[in-house]
Amino acid sequence: MKDSDPRIAFVATTMSEFDAVLDVQEVRRNDQYLPLIAALLERLRRSAQVIDFGITGNDAEASAKGAQIARSDCDLLLVWPLNYTLDTVILHLTKGSRLPLLLLNSAPLSVLPKALDFGVIMENNAVACIPTFTNVLLKNHVDFTVISGALADASLHNQITLYAKAAGVARALRQSRIGVVGHTYPGISSLSVDQAAVTGQFGVELVQIAVQEIAKEYAAVPDEEVHALAEKVRSAHEISDIKPEEIRDSVRFEPALRRLVAKYRLNAVASLCQELILHDKMGITPCHGHSALAEMGVVVTCECDVATAVVMLILRQFTDEVLFQEYYAQDYDRGIGMLSHCGQGDRRMAGGAVSVKPHPCFSGHRGRGISYEYLTKTGDATMACLTCIDGRWRMVAARIECVAHEKVPSSTAQLYFKFKDQDFNAAYHRWCEIGGIHHFGVGFGDHWEGLKTACRYLGVQFCGVQPAWRES
Repeated sequence: MKDSDPRIAFVATTMSEFDAVLDVQEVRRNDQYLPLIAALLERLRRSAQVIDFGITGNDAEASAKGAQIARSDCDLLLVWPLNYTLDTVILHLTKGSRLPLLLLNSAPLSVLPKALDFGVIMENNAVACIPTFTNVLLKNHVDFTVISGALADASLHNQITLYAKAAGVARALRQSRIGVVGHTYPGISSLSVDQAAVTGQFGVELVQIAVQEIAKEYAAVPDEEVHALAEKVRSAHEISDIKPEEIRDSVRFEPALRRLVAKYRLNAVASLCQELILHDKMGITPCHGHSALAEMGVVVTCECDVATAVVMLILRQFTDEVLFQEYYAQDYDRGIGMLSHCGQGDRRMAGGAVSVKPHPCFSGHRGRGISYEYLTKTGDATMACLTCIDGRWRMVAARIECVAHEKVPSSTAQLYFKFKDQDFNAAYHRWCEIGGIHHFGVGFGDHWEGLKTACRYLGVQFCGVQPAWRES
């Protein structure tokens, strides 16, 4: 289990006394549920940390457990009413806790037997308790989500895992540190954000990294380490039109940036690379170094794009396959688009051979430096960006399909895509109309529901680009 895995607080509920007024003997047996609870939690522990707070049956027990849950540093509260429970129990469980609440509507029997007596009904009537809970939660303005299904159904466990990952985003962001190098690209104000607002909304710590410190680390890299890294690049890839000294000067960034990431415990870097290209001690594009960081799991964005670094950190809670991209070109006849961003990328997501070429855009006094050219893998993916509209944070997202395409000589990593189940122009227009920007993160896989739920828990508006028939 990893520290980054979401943390679920689990509580089962029952009723200690069958009737609050009459002296009626309890007809339900809680011990029969213990193996079911153990199996449920064992399944969830494959992808999450689970703390079992046991079974609670009255207000006093619920109040004590609620206090423990509030101190537990969990991300999500999962409550399973084993059978009908007094509704005040849920209020005491959630009192003092701001955890997202998931109510599980499930029972030991997934199919009702023909021999259905009152005792069996009482042992399988979570369905009666859930509306009792949800009514008092609504009255007290406590947010919740209900999920239903048989305990043996894999989709039920997948739903719980999705909600847990979405809830874990908040803690992951609070524990994240983004290194900020330079400033946003002059004239592209759509990328500019109030850094205090980023920390205030998401809890991310922004660490300013001076260009001079990068230059110092760059100069301190031993020549033998540079030669070894350069040889590694030459032996792994096809080299085209780039000088040996440009390869050496490019790979020097890798150990320099790695040391700074370790020194400042960074999870992401948002950098204006022109600051490094124009510096007299560096003078070459850092795309190889940025790619190396991405391949070790550190998010990297260009043009000091802090907001996209945040959205990529969010995506990384759902998948390790995340790319920094922007719109590059459109094929109007075939309804596909090309995504890329200069010479950096993540070679782990290449769909074929990777070539080393000179950077397509920028040249410093040491030359253009390494740029990686390749096609990315194909399959379903999700693209998303963050922006601030009318003082409120908004995520704009779309489902896409990464498609096969012939590589073109762009000296960049190339991702070709269609918007999922919709016309390219219509979806692109919608992206623009709801505030999407030209930078975004792409996560391989369908993470729409995860992002939507994470935004709900973060207090961020979620705006999706999708066909009308999928809108809800």
